[in-house]
Formats: sequence, structure tokens, C-alpha cells
Amino acid sequence: MTNGRVSILSLAHLGLPHDLKSHVTMMMARSLVHTDLLHQLYVIDAEQTEAVEGLPVVTPVPGNKFIPRVGYLLQAVLSRSGRDLTIGLLDRFTAGALGGAESVLQTFAMFPQAIATTKAHGTTVVVYAAAAHPAAVEGLWEMERPAWSRRDGVVGRPGVREAYAAADYVMYLSEFQRQAFVDAGIDEDRLFRVGPLAADLTRFRPADPPTDAFVVVAIADMQPLKGTNHLLDAWDQLDLPDAHLVLVGGMTD
Repeated sequence: MTNGRVSILSLAHLGLPHDLKSHVTMMMARSLVHTDLLHQLYVIDAEQTEAVEGLPVVTPVPGNKFIPRVGYLLQAVLSRSGRDLTIGLLDRFTAGALGGAESVLQTFAMFPQAIATTKAHGTTVVVYAAAAHPAAVEGLWEMERPAWSRRDGVVGRPGVREAYAAADYVMYLSEFQRQAFVDAGIDEDRLFRVGPLAADLTRFRPADPPTDAFVVVAIADMQPLKGTNHLLDAWDQLDLPDAHLVLVGGMTD
């Protein structure tokens, strides 16, 4: 540690109102600005609005909004291919922009080149685990694949395992994630829990639940690894009277 400054690398598009995907990045950045600890905030794109005023935002991918939006278009047309292109570009150009001034880089495992660059400068790297370790994800997929009549496996992003191995610390959300990283050989001294994630009560208020009904709410991306099919099977078998099952989330093939 040289000067205690923190840089953040996030696949975020900042400055748009009510953008939940970048909300966590913005909150973290503002908290670091208030304590004079934020060095740089590397993101894929940013709107020059009041939301980003006062933040040291860097968009290292050349072409301003053109290249990221090409990536978004490809993502819509070719599923994950466009997102992977956008991630790869941000990783490559951020790695070129990073220097030795950062003391701590907080990032995601999807940016292995940036992680390797900062490690070479002696920077402490903190990786936020958006999912379990790839080994655990692949194991879950192998269990679920027959039920979904799928022959393909999990195609992980290159360098993710190496990024977790190189990180000085890994932030995780759940006990399942913690155990997955321990099983993969990550020392527990390098793991620390954050969260739990919660709703912004200034924007979301719970509705009045029905008093005469049993309600189950499942919030998840509805894809094989989330086990929504098991929930539906169990719900059908229970056949509960005056009961409601509410599914909240996107659909992933």
C-alpha cells in the first residue's frame, strides 16, 4: 500500500436516471469520494449529468459511446457475444491506462488483464464475486443439464479462474459462495463478506399483502442454475389452497 487510494473498475454505464445496474458502483464511488480515497473510476460509458459530477470518471475505451453501443447491439442480436466483446475491450484498454498510482483496485473477475497489470505494480486487488467460483458453477450445471435436455456446458470467460487466484481479497455475498471459493483452494483469510444486498426503501415500498393468502416470492434470473424448475415442480405437488407464487426476474435461455 502506497497512498491508500482506491480505483474502481466496473462494467457500468453511469449517469442515467434510475439505472439500477450502476447504482452500487455509484454508491461505492461516492462514499470513497467523501473520504478522499477515490483515485479513478473506470467504466465503459458515462453520461455527463449531475449524477457523475465530482467523480474522477475515466472511460478508457476509445470511441466514446460508439463502441460500447455496438457491443450492446451485438449482445441483443448475438446473445452473450456482444457483452463479451464489450468486457474484453474495457479490460484491455483499462489495463493500458492503469499505472502505479492505485493502491487498491476494486474490480470483477471478468477483467483479468487489468488485474494482472495492477498486480505487477504491487497494487492490492479486491475482486467482487458476482457469482460462485467457476468450479462450483460448472458442477451445478452438470447436475442440471439432463433436466434441461442440454448438451452444452458452461463456457466461462477466459482468465476468470486466474483472476480469482491472483486477487488479494475476494468479496462474496452468500455462504454458498464462500464455501465454493474455499473448495476451490482460495484461503479463507482472503475472503470477506459484504451485504446483504437490499432494496432502496426511498424508491421501493412493500405492497399490502393479502391477509387470507399464502404468498411465495422468488426473485432470480430464470435460468437452469437458479432451479426455478424445481420450485415449479414442488409448487405443483403442494397444490396449496389460497396460495400465490410470484416469480420476479428475467428469462435466460
